[in-house]
Amino acid sequence: MPRATIKDIANALTLSPSTVSRALADDPSINAETRRRVSETARRLGYRRNSLASSLRRGRTQSVGLVLSEFTSPFTCVVAEGILQYMYQRGVRVMSASSYYDPQRELSHLQMMEQSMVDGIIFLFSDPVTNYNEFRRLSESRFPMVFIGSYPDGLPVARITADVRNRAFFLFDHLLYQGYRRIAVIDTPPNIGLPGELIAAYRDALDKYHLDFDPRLTGTSFPTPADGIAVVNHLVREKIDFDCIVTYADYMAVGILMRLRELGFKVPEQVAMATLYGTPMSRLITPQLTTMETPLLDMGRLAAQMLLDQIDSPDMAPQHHFIDLRLKIRSSTVVGSSFETPFLVPWGTGRPTS
Repeated sequence: MPRATIKDIANALTLSPSTVSRALADDPSINAETRRRVSETARRLGYRRNSLASSLRRGRTQSVGLVLSEFTSPFTCVVAEGILQYMYQRGVRVMSASSYYDPQRELSHLQMMEQSMVDGIIFLFSDPVTNYNEFRRLSESRFPMVFIGSYPDGLPVARITADVRNRAFFLFDHLLYQGYRRIAVIDTPPNIGLPGELIAAYRDALDKYHLDFDPRLTGTSFPTPADGIAVVNHLVREKIDFDCIVTYADYMAVGILMRLRELGFKVPEQVAMATLYGTPMSRLITPQLTTMETPLLDMGRLAAQMLLDQIDSPDMAPQHHFIDLRLKIRSSTVVGSSFETPFLVPWGTGRPTS
């Protein structure tokens, strides 16, 4: 059955389409009785307002894009939930897609969303190197964008990042203070996140304790359980001594812990485990993970707000927000303990309180 239109309502009431349109919009220039008749006839005919067409007439589609690195990790899921909550409260539709760390797939999603006339796009861990020229084109055209984590360096784009090097230092300081000396560190791949910052923080902490850096203990990987298993297999196969593993992703830690148990390692008695970007998963696995806890929902809400601000104010300067990380010490790094500490590093400070 064809969808009812404003013209159908107008014909049924012998009114002009413009009068019907104004009545449906509650225009006070149309008398109350006419508005009532139009409303009743619209319901009877099954008329539904075309919100997209109305938005396009105003130069907006009331929809935005969200391009994720992947859908499966707790990190991206919780950040995305924060974005969706904020957009839903403001009546904005969200078109989402995942690149699964494939820059060509990311580019295809970006172009599809642009063709769908979204008002702006949020990128969560994009590939800012491979797709730099496309991001530059969008930036030069003043297309609203917000980048979370990785971003195209040198372009004036709105972004949310974490002060990884300074904040992760406190995590490594805790581990070295506990006596761990052979810490394997798994950083983000070259084109994802803030590559090299976690390893740099590790080296800073080693310098504090006057310890030598062993490059065999460091590497990069994607944040999946399978990659976590591969990390442990590599360390064991290459006969690299290690007494602790630090990765940037809780999701990868699941694979690491599983493989350590399969090989007979006790955590933390023989090998400790910690992560950089803490998610709710860090409290749901055994042992609970020491982590730098991240306000993921707030990060998503902030990104959504920043994007809508750009859409509403096209001439505003791009914002850059730092997300703070808080050290949470749990039983994965403290032998014989099942406790969880208070926050050792309060929000917004650069020094531990104890």
